[in-house]
Amino acid sequence: MRFPKDEDGQTLELLYKNGVDFNKKHQLDFFIVLENEKDAFELGRELEERNFMFTIEEDPETKEWVCCVTKEMYLDYDEIVSFQKELNKLSKPFNGYCDGWGTLVE
Repeated sequence: MRFPKDEDGQTLELLYKNGVDFNKKHQLDFFIVLENEKDAFELGRELEERNFMFTIEEDPETKEWVCCVTKEMYLDYDEIVSFQKELNKLSKPFNGYCDGWGTLVE
């Protein structure tokens, strides 16, 4: 299997090499970084309206706020990149940006 030569592609390649099943859906966590609590909870209202599953917490080291959006999906490069673009578009009015994704593997 071939993967693009960017961060998303490298992450997918690492998962593939570690034997993760690409034929089943996984819970992916997408991380949105925001400057303050007010913006984080305003974004949360937008995400809630769209029925997204998410959590919000302050990063104790950076003091930035992180919104973690969880979505069940296949480990498909185009779908992952597309969802990150959607999250960037949603978070931009609140001075936020999608800072990557991850998943727990068995």
